[in-house]
Amino acid sequence: MSPRDWWNLIRGVPSEAGRPLPNGRLPPQMDAEYAMGGFSPSHKAQPLLENGLVGARWDLAPFSVETYVGDGEPRIEPYHRRRFITWQPVCRTDVPRGWWRFPLPLNARQHGVTILPSSSSSSPSSSEYWKRWSSHAQRHRRRFLKNETLEIVEPTMEEYAAAYHATGKLPFMRNDFVRILKRRRANHGERLRLIGAREKATGRLLAGLAVLDLPNSKQSVHVAAFFHRDASRTGASYGLIDEWFRRSIAQNLHALHFGLVWYPGDPGSWKGYSAFKRQFDLTCVVYPNALVKIVRRG
Repeated sequence: MSPRDWWNLIRGVPSEAGRPLPNGRLPPQMDAEYAMGGFSPSHKAQPLLENGLVGARWDLAPFSVETYVGDGEPRIEPYHRRRFITWQPVCRTDVPRGWWRFPLPLNARQHGVTILPSSSSSSPSSSEYWKRWSSHAQRHRRRFLKNETLEIVEPTMEEYAAAYHATGKLPFMRNDFVRILKRRRANHGERLRLIGAREKATGRLLAGLAVLDLPNSKQSVHVAAFFHRDASRTGASYGLIDEWFRRSIAQNLHALHFGLVWYPGDPGSWKGYSAFKRQFDLTCVVYPNALVKIVRRG
């Protein structure tokens, strides 16, 4: 990165921020079902949908929090409590009067998106979607498809959670990820899809992928994933991504959202899985830091 790039990062507007989204796709945070489905009932969150934005409000004593995502400036209506308001622009990089840019990113700086071929298309790309992947990913896909010791299954939440814990990875975050999955299952039902690679001989789940289908915005979102060290030479992780592609194309979804992708300034521990994600024809979207304001009651 050049000195100018680092300066832009420090001031909260990375150099790549503001670029148009691939094929005009909206981020999942702008799908109201996705945005509200991230809250537990204890939050008592209220949806705020106006001016092309998706937002929510919830109480956090002694004040309330409001969050918005989108490029239209939120219209702040009177309310009986003091509020801390965050506004995450998508492509907009200016700072309207009355707002200030938070010095640290409140959300991931960069997300990865793959645009899917249409299932109704006569083009070979709809049935040979993997040809847009890296050669490394294509090779591991072939390895998995030839592997007769593993099979693709749809595990229960209990099976998924147990296998995830058995990996021993991310010891301080596993419980949080499992809670997120259970909350999404409670709020979205079977639209949260659990996909696993199971060892036929033992019945052991060696790898798992959880994705959330959003039919309203025609996309599917990566929620969580894991793999056991014994699966490292089987291509299982690539087999799960391949199954995600195949099922999503069959449902005529338009995009796969892979979630966060490492960007300079992010923790170094994100690099490995980000490199894995980049193999699947990703277009990366970079966001500016969120804008914030504090509003008095009334």
